[in-house]
Amino acid sequence: MATREMERIRQSDRPVSEAAAILGDKALSAADRVGQRINQTMEQAGSAISTAQEKGAEVADRTGDVIGNFRQAIEKSARTQPTTTVLMAVAAGFLLGAMWKAGGNYPRD
Repeated sequence: MATREMERIRQSDRPVSEAAAILGDKALSAADRVGQRINQTMEQAGSAISTAQEKGAEVADRTGDVIGNFRQAIEKSARTQPTTTVLMAVAAGFLLGAMWKAGGNYPRD
């Protein structure tokens, strides 16, 4: 597009200052379009960040609820069935230890 405009300017009888003004107007117009696009992109990014923050807060709230419920269930189980609760804790510890140890056997990059 700029090359066609330059060719028209070369072939015309316009003074150089008029040609420079035309090119300047074209550059300003292009810069304005770029600025508008940047503003749109920034607005979209701000909206996405806001949405992500809201979702993160929601996940944190739900996670807190789950942890609270889990804690209450463990406390209730410990009071009503202490032996079973201790055995389940031992089994969970054994499984976590086995997974931890097995994870060390894989080659790492």
